[in-house]
Amino acid sequence: MQRDSVEAALAKIDRSKPFRQSERMRRFLRFVVEKVLDGDSEALKEYTVGMAVFDRPADFDPRIDSIVRVEARRLRRKLNEYYETDGKSDFVRIHLQEGTYAPTFLTGMAPALPAPAKPDPNAPHIIIGDAYQLLLEGRHFANRMTPAHLRRSIECFQRAIHLDPNFAAAYAAVGGSILQLALFGNISPSVVMTDAGLMIYRALKLNPDLAAGHLWRGFLNAVLQWNWEEAEVDYERALELNPSLVQARLYYAATVMNPQGRFLEARAHLGAAALLDPASVMLSAATGMTEYFSGDHEAALGHYRRAIELNSSFYGAHRLMAYALLSLGRGEDALVALEQAEPLAGGDPRLLAAQGYVHGRLGHVEQATRILDSLVALSADSYVSAYDRALIHLGLGQHDEACRLLVEATAEHEPWLIMLRVDPIFEPLRGLPQYLDLVGRILPPEKK
Repeated sequence: MQRDSVEAALAKIDRSKPFRQSERMRRFLRFVVEKVLDGDSEALKEYTVGMAVFDRPADFDPRIDSIVRVEARRLRRKLNEYYETDGKSDFVRIHLQEGTYAPTFLTGMAPALPAPAKPDPNAPHIIIGDAYQLLLEGRHFANRMTPAHLRRSIECFQRAIHLDPNFAAAYAAVGGSILQLALFGNISPSVVMTDAGLMIYRALKLNPDLAAGHLWRGFLNAVLQWNWEEAEVDYERALELNPSLVQARLYYAATVMNPQGRFLEARAHLGAAALLDPASVMLSAATGMTEYFSGDHEAALGHYRRAIELNSSFYGAHRLMAYALLSLGRGEDALVALEQAEPLAGGDPRLLAAQGYVHGRLGHVEQATRILDSLVALSADSYVSAYDRALIHLGLGQHDEACRLLVEATAEHEPWLIMLRVDPIFEPLRGLPQYLDLVGRILPPEKK
């Protein structure tokens, strides 16, 4: 086929609706097309594409970093969309078949695609019995969902790794517990991000088809790195590998769907998870958050109460309950819920910040200011998130200072920032340019 014909077809694709707002897709397609036109199809390997198109470093490992495969799937979808719309009548077609990065050039209608070949399974790893027992013990502690229990779970998982250095599931479990520690207020998320990322990398290096590895990489991408497309691909891959993985459904709903207001999808995953594990504490909490963010605060309260019934030490549910009570105009009950959590929280600054926020909303300026001052003093010796201080300023009606601190919290990779668009507590900020800029930096554009 004449080069001019292909280049004209490529130029038309570049200008089309599916492609004109996606510079990365245009760059990817142009690179692979030009390589084939130059007679260099053999160079179109995953490693080469990753470096040339996606600016990956020389030590890029395609087995661990799935960027090229992810974007190739997107490119194929966009090409299909183009040929179903703007390019329906195109005589010259650019076709990118599954399993290759070298396009072919066709005239007339595109042929049906063959089913993709399935990869050969990896040789099984024989797990040492004592290491597996430690994995189960660690999961028991992790399910209690307090900082103390998460740290105990990490100890168990690390002992399992000491017994069996090739135990991929144990590395993933360490990464998961470290990541969940970031949800509390007494550890820096930026430290968590580095440590957890290393554990997840090791897990997937040992077993690229480990569902839990993809689950926790999805969590990392969504909650701390705000890489939304990559997060969604990892969660989908985790569920493809293990459809019964409750945590994958739970955190997919909680960390990708809820922040984007995709509540119907979130409820579908949470409902499926409830059939698999109706006694999951985090499932009750996540379901409560879905109801709270979507405006059903009474329903949210029921789920938070259920979480506390299942695990009386899970003080995070008290904090969530306080916000729902406040939204229902029950501010004094919100303070009671937070006071009940105090003996369990061990001075967690996140719980103190919630108390300061509620006091501020209720007009208790002196109490809110006193808590704020205590957090500032505490930050001289230990970690206190700028997000938590921002909440108290928000409760006091000091919106500019709240926005300033929320911006500061982005440098810390504060996980709760992903709820900026849907959490009712941020309603007073929603007309401010600083808030809109912040949302644009963290979350993907809203779908119309």
